[in-house]
Amino acid sequence: MKFLGVLAFLLLMNWSWSLIHTEVTTSEAVHVGIQKDMKQIISDYIKENLPGSQNLKFSRFWTEKLSEKKIKASFIYSFEDSNAEIGTAKVEVEGTAILSRAPDEEDAMETWSFDELMIEDNKIEFKDGIQISGSLDEL
Repeated sequence: MKFLGVLAFLLLMNWSWSLIHTEVTTSEAVHVGIQKDMKQIISDYIKENLPGSQNLKFSRFWTEKLSEKKIKASFIYSFEDSNAEIGTAKVEVEGTAILSRAPDEEDAMETWSFDELMIEDNKIEFKDGIQISGSLDEL
């Protein structure tokens, strides 16, 4: 019985050793590069489509490997937008994006394609509340 315990312990040690010493296929530099590029894409999109927006802040942004060829980028960002109709509002967006590794080419840099974008939560906080009125006659 002790022999089986020692054998199980040695197998567990061997397994943990192999986990620690396996080669990382997606380097930290790739994750940092993807985060930087995604932030730039989001910033450019907001500037182009909401020219009155300001104070863009990324409160959380991280990436995680899903498989050898897929990475999931998760983010939360906010900005202030002003409009003549509603005034100033703070908009917060939470979402994820799925990126796939492009087929290997002869480039030294890895290329990733932006495949999916999922907006999971969108909050709007108005600086000055919007007045809504209605009458019972309209019901």
